[in-house]
Amino acid sequence: MKKILLTILLSFLSYPAFSQEIANLFIEKFNNDDNLEIISIGKKMFQVMESVSSDNADFNKAIKGIEKIVVISSKDSILNNEYYNSAYEILTKKKNGFEPLLSTKEGKDDLIVMAKESKGIIKELVLLQGDKSDNFSLITLCGDIDLKTLAKYSEKINLSGLKVLNSINEENNK
Repeated sequence: MKKILLTILLSFLSYPAFSQEIANLFIEKFNNDDNLEIISIGKKMFQVMESVSSDNADFNKAIKGIEKIVVISSKDSILNNEYYNSAYEILTKKKNGFEPLLSTKEGKDDLIVMAKESKGIIKELVLLQGDKSDNFSLITLCGDIDLKTLAKYSEKINLSGLKVLNSINEENNK
């Protein structure tokens, strides 16, 4: 009985670490790379944003379930292809329940959006964007993600990769 309880407890405790596995694995691989910009926004910052924008219920609803956002980017034209391929490999090898939501290609620019759901709620959303020479971005959002409400406020959050959420939302409404 103790073994069962310990196993259950450990599985619950390991979930938050696992939920950022894609970003963490990428960061581990390129840990000492000065060409990458990494921004991590934690739950506390979302709580601050919630208290500051208390008059905007829809915006608060959009960010309420988000636990963490990690944005990894580079403008190093020499390494962007390597970054993109590595992130893609990590995402597809460690798929673990990720399902594709959207994939687009415009010229040299590729965008892949994948999500991991649990009981109909998106728990992790990954946006991988790459242009073989100009840009690379890997954005992960973790928590209980309300895609419809988040799409509405993606431009206000002002992360370029999140703007694609509007097109995913439109596709889901058809």
